[in-house]
Amino acid sequence: LTASDAASPIIRPQGVDAPSAYRFPELPGDLLPVTDKTMPRLSLALYDALEALGAKGMTVALDPLGGVEAWQGAPQVLVLGAGSLAVFGPSELTYLCALALALGESGHQLRVPGDVEGLGEAAAAAFEAYPVSLAAGRVLAHLDARVRGGDPAAVRLNELLPESGAFEAVAKKALEILSG
Repeated sequence: LTASDAASPIIRPQGVDAPSAYRFPELPGDLLPVTDKTMPRLSLALYDALEALGAKGMTVALDPLGGVEAWQGAPQVLVLGAGSLAVFGPSELTYLCALALALGESGHQLRVPGDVEGLGEAAAAAFEAYPVSLAAGRVLAHLDARVRGGDPAAVRLNELLPESGAFEAVAKKALEILSG
């Protein structure tokens, strides 16, 4: 996890433990649908991941003004920030989807600066569903309140993760899985 450029491994996700979600903010008006006609490769990767994560039937909308975040915008809509496409590969996008589902209603907080309520618990739940530490580390570093909204190229995992409560929750979950 120390500044590696290696691709994160890709594994088949499991269902994510996601809370029931009913209250959502108003969706941005300029969302673009991610479909097999509009964005075929992205659509294939995301819908396959969502199905494996237990969210079959959820649709994905791309926020062209969004950053590296993903969040649940309605009971059956996952909003993906366009910035994530420039930063993350397929494995990170899968973990990001798991994290968005695990955050449920509070995921929209990733769009603004500051701490996100329940991020540590959601990060651990997402890791349990998709246990790829490199993907989790990269996503959580970019979503860290200290750098979120800034230049993604300036994010340094080895500087952010040791002080990240969300990554600490993932590390504890990894130890629990290994000892379990």
